[in-house]
Amino acid sequence: MNFVTLSNLEMVPWYAAGIYWALSALRVKPTKVTEGPSDRLLHTGLMALAFLLLSSHTLDLGPLALRFVPENAWVRTSGVLLTFRGWNCDLGPILFGSVLERPGHA
Repeated sequence: MNFVTLSNLEMVPWYAAGIYWALSALRVKPTKVTEGPSDRLLHTGLMALAFLLLSSHTLDLGPLALRFVPENAWVRTSGVLLTFRGWNCDLGPILFGSVLERPGHA
């Protein structure tokens, strides 16, 4: 059986981001100001709705059901490569300790 498919491979950067986020959450300083319960509920509700709209095909309503790029193998492969490249540019320096600190920045 072949367990390494393109759809599995495209999730690797997101799994890495989730692991990085979870480990970073362990080193967070205590908050100085907290959100009120209603603000937090609104924020959480909107984020849950966005997640549902992005991940569920049962909610393909109106313009959300339309494609703006064709569903081809080269488009999917290009998307996976661009995702890996973006994560390499954004998280690579952070994960591997080569962050540049400029004078005058805190």
